[in-house]
Amino acid sequence: MGTWDKVMSKMLKDKRLPPIILALFAFLMFLGYFSGFAYAVVVDGETIGYVKQETQAEKAIAEAKKYIKSKYGLEVSTSNEVEFKRARPKADEILGQEELKRAFLKSLDFKVAAAVIYVDGKKIAVVESRSAAEKLLDDIKSQLSGGAGNAYFKEKVEIKDADVNVGEISSESAAASMLLKSDQMTTYIVKQGDTLWDIASANNTTVDRLMALNPDVKEKAMQPGDTIILDKPKPAVTVVTKEVAEYEMPIPFDVENVEDNSLPIRVTRVKQQGVEGKKQVKAEIVKENGVEVARNILEEKIISQPVKKIVRVGTNRTLASGVFSYPVAGVLTSRFGQRWGREHTGVDLAVPIGTKVKASDGGKVIFTGRSGGYGLLVKIDHGNGYVTYYGHLSKILVKDGDRVAKGDVIALSGNTGNTTGPHLHFEVRKNGVPQNPLTYLNK
Repeated sequence: MGTWDKVMSKMLKDKRLPPIILALFAFLMFLGYFSGFAYAVVVDGETIGYVKQETQAEKAIAEAKKYIKSKYGLEVSTSNEVEFKRARPKADEILGQEELKRAFLKSLDFKVAAAVIYVDGKKIAVVESRSAAEKLLDDIKSQLSGGAGNAYFKEKVEIKDADVNVGEISSESAAASMLLKSDQMTTYIVKQGDTLWDIASANNTTVDRLMALNPDVKEKAMQPGDTIILDKPKPAVTVVTKEVAEYEMPIPFDVENVEDNSLPIRVTRVKQQGVEGKKQVKAEIVKENGVEVARNILEEKIISQPVKKIVRVGTNRTLASGVFSYPVAGVLTSRFGQRWGREHTGVDLAVPIGTKVKASDGGKVIFTGRSGGYGLLVKIDHGNGYVTYYGHLSKILVKDGDRVAKGDVIALSGNTGNTTGPHLHFEVRKNGVPQNPLTYLNK
C-alpha cells in the first residue's frame, strides 16, 4: 500500500472527523484506485501493448489499413481476433497512437482480394486482380509464341480469386519471372564404373545431349560423386502454337550402280548425273515456346520428278586403274635414290611384322618367293610396262598368275632379307627401270 493509501486509510478510521470529510476522502481514494487501470490490446491471444481507451485501438487499426491501402492501392481486411482486457500497466507501457499503429502493422494479417495463378494444380504466382492475371498470361503467350494468334498453354492454367496476405502479391515482372523460370534441374550422380553411354541409355537421352549440357565433362576424368546435368530447367508454362505452312522441298534422287567389266575393280565412273526433284508441301507445324516439336504433312504435290544417278562400277580384276596407292600405312624411313654409296631402288615404310600389305594397283602376280636381299618378295605386273615390288615380307598370301585388284591383301610385312628392322620395301618400275614411288603415290 502506497503512502497516500495509508494516509487515506488512517483518516477514514479516525472517528473524530466529520462524516462529510470522510465521504470526500473515500471518493478521492476511489478515483485514485481506478485511474491506474488501462486496456491490454490482445491480437490472436498475444498482447501487443496497452492503451487508455478502446477507441484508441480502433482508430489505430483504421490508420494501419489506410496505410496499407495507400501503399498497395488495394482494399484491405483483417481476420485476426482483437480483444481488450482491463489491466494496470506501468505508465511507460502505455502506447501512443503512432506506436500502436506500428504494433498493428506488425501483428495483423492484412488480407486483400487477389488472383492466384495455378499451373497443373500448383500455385505459381499471386497478382492483384483477375484482369491483371489474364493480361499477364496473354503477354506470356504472345512472348513465347512470337505473337501467334492461336497460342494456348499445354498445361492446365487456372486463375482463382482468393483473399491473401498483402505480402504475397507479386509485381507483374516478378510474376512473369515465376511463370517463365524454374529452379528444377534434372541431374544424375555418377557411380563407380559409369560411362556417358550408360548414363544416357538409363535416362532416355543421348551422349551428344549430355555433352552439350555438360561441356566441361570429360568421360575419362569422371569420378564417382560428380554431378551430370540431364536436362535444363524448363518454364512453368509451355505455350503451344500450330500453324499451316506451304513450301517447296527437294525430292532426293536414287543411285543405280551398274557393273562394268571394262573398268578395273572398285573404279567408278558417273554415267548419268542425278537431279533432285521438287514437291510442294502443305504442313502443320507445331511449336512449343517457339521451338518446333512436330511437323505433320497435310498435302504433297509433285512439281518435278527426280532423275536417278547412274554409276558404272568396275568389276575387272585384271585391269589397273593407273593410280598407285600406299601398300601400307607406315612411316617413311628411307627414300628413293643414293643411300650408303649405292642406289636405293625404292622406299622403305616402317611397320610392325605381320602388317597387311595391299596391292598398290590392280594387276597380275608375276613372282612370289625369296629373292636375295629382298627376302620374301611379291611382284605385280600392272600393264603398260609398270611392275611393283613388295619386299622383306614374312608371309606371302598370293601365288604366281593370280589376278589381284587394287587394295587386295597380298602378303604380311616382315624382316626377311637384308634389313635393319621390320619394314616394307616398295618399288615402282617402268619398263624395268626403278622409278621414285613417291612421284606416283603423291599424285
